[in-house]
Amino acid sequence: MPISRTEFQNLYPTLFHISLARDVEQILRFGLLSTAALLDLCEIEGDERLSIEGRQRPKAVPIRHPVHGEFLINDQAPMNTVTLSKCLTDVTTQQWCKSLNRRVFLWPTRERVARHIGAKLVAGTRRIVLAFDTRSIFDTLHVDLFELSPINSGNTVRKAAPRGSISTK
Repeated sequence: MPISRTEFQNLYPTLFHISLARDVEQILRFGLLSTAALLDLCEIEGDERLSIEGRQRPKAVPIRHPVHGEFLINDQAPMNTVTLSKCLTDVTTQQWCKSLNRRVFLWPTRERVARHIGAKLVAGTRRIVLAFDTRSIFDTLHVDLFELSPINSGNTVRKAAPRGSISTK
């Protein structure tokens, strides 16, 4: 059953974003950007772009722009390509990766954030957690830009749930 905006805000008054600690300055300067938006900002095209956004990234990837500086595109270590290909219902692995890379992800609870930060795959990586007032986000941005997912769409480590077409808003 769909949840209303008000119900969501009441259930999750704060939303969280996890980022690499080294990216604080860039986030303050440019805001939270998806991987695709960072690639646009740094004018990365062709094969280099496809290798970053069209397949799983086992390690973080540095990119650079002569004016905007250096950025580190986060890894997608919890997403195993073989497992992913088996749980996709109607898209290719490349389409799925590109779709994920057009999004900025927010976590709904502190517990989920803590679980992610405590995972073995991200251990030892310095992270920051940004907290946002849900109501302010909804009031500032167009609500249609938000999509809810019942799963961690970038994780296929344990019991990978079936997944498929994601709208491309």
